[in-house]
Formats: sequence, C-alpha cells, structure tokens
Amino acid sequence: MNLPNVPSLKLSVGFDTSRIGAMAAPISAIVISVIVLFFIVWPKFSSVLALRSENKGLEDRVQQLITKVGILSSFDKIELQQDLGYAEALLPSDKATFSMIHQIESAAGSSGVVLSKVDVAPGSVSADSSTGGSGVQAAPAGQASKEPDAAPKIQVRISTTGDYNSFLNFLSTISSVSRVTSIEDLTLSSSSTQGVVAPLKVSMVINAYWKPRATKLGQIESPVSKLTDSEQARLDKVKTAVGVGQPSFSEVPSVPIGRSDLFAPF
Repeated sequence: MNLPNVPSLKLSVGFDTSRIGAMAAPISAIVISVIVLFFIVWPKFSSVLALRSENKGLEDRVQQLITKVGILSSFDKIELQQDLGYAEALLPSDKATFSMIHQIESAAGSSGVVLSKVDVAPGSVSADSSTGGSGVQAAPAGQASKEPDAAPKIQVRISTTGDYNSFLNFLSTISSVSRVTSIEDLTLSSSSTQGVVAPLKVSMVINAYWKPRATKLGQIESPVSKLTDSEQARLDKVKTAVGVGQPSFSEVPSVPIGRSDLFAPF
C-alpha cells in the first residue's frame, strides 16, 4: 500500500524573554503594592479606627462629666451640710461610746432612777472605728445566732433601781435621744417584804448604732443622681424625728490656695 508523503512538522520549543520582561514590571508592582498595603496602609488604617473609637469614648466621658456637673451645681451647700448634720446626729460616723454613756447617765439623772451597773460590750471602746466592726463578741456555743444588723453597733448593758414611773420616764428619755438605738434583753424584778414593796430592779441592753463614713472618693466619672421620692421622704422623716432638732455643723475652713500668678515677682 502506497501512502502519500506528508512533510514532517518540526516543533521547536523556546522561551520568549522579551514577553517575560514585559510582565515582570506589573508583577513587581502588584507585589510591592500588597507589601505596602499590609505593612504600611493597614496599620495606619487600624490606628485611625482606634483613634476614632477612643475619641468616641472621650466624648461619652465628657458628656457624663457635663451631666454630673449640672447635678452637683443644682445642690445647695448649706442644705447639704444640714442634711449631713441630721444624718450624723442619728447615725454617727464613729462609735461615740462615751457620748452614749453620758446620754444614759443624763437620762437616769433626769428620770430619777439609779444606775447600779453600766457595762460596755468588750471591744466597743478600743476597737478601730474604721474597720466597721460592731465590737460585739460572737454568740456562745449552744445559742442561736441572730441575724446581722444593717449597721454596726455598740452594746451598753445597764442595771437600774427605782420605781416604775421613774423607769418609764427613763425609757422615754432614752427613746427620744437623737441617736438610733434599740433595747433588748429587758428584765424586771421586784420583791416585797412585810407589805413593803422594794424598788424595781431592771436590767437591759441598749444597742447604739453607728456607720463609718467612706474614706475613699469615687471615680470622677462615677455618676451622681438625685434622691428619689422615697429617699427624700425618708430624709424628711429624719429631719422631723423627735430629739434631733437643728444639728450643728462646722463650716469648711478656708485654706490658702497659693499664689494666683506663679510667674509674678515676690
């Protein structure tokens, strides 16, 4: 069988260096652009976003401070000092143990009862007032522990002798003192011999409450709010409480504030 003669094709493979050289420049530009994007542009963009977020936070803080200044400027300095005096009269910032004992002795002298015993709970006088502890020992074993009080307290155990009317006057006087107090463990005893009634002997525990003041100022950005209606009503009751009267308070002393112009000659 005779086949036609087909000229063989000769394939030659070669590299076109001119075309590669033409593509090198765009590829290099793209690589450089990506490097610049990731190492220069993106960090700058991130820092700009961080600055915008920080500025937003500063604007919020400024607005909170403006609101706080507006609330504080609406308060009256004299009225605040009077309210503090009322609060201090009802709930002292320290234990004021000797003041309470003096009030008890004065009440006994004015009512006609005789104080035969006055004991202060251990730790009430010498305990540090800043700790906020009540200075009262824990209940002995076998006795049910009482619920914790809303405020620290000192306990004064007293025993009195006198007639019944004098004792009622003593209780009335103690109840009308400005300080918040409560009476517990009240025991009365009396005896009669050959028709003669002996004086009434009474023992009791007087709880005098106190509340330490805050020793640290809050953050300047901490919000300030006015008293609610219920809190204002409670403060009004404190002002009209029996025995409080008009509290005394001391003005804040004026102190030198330094030179107005630091660069002025002496």
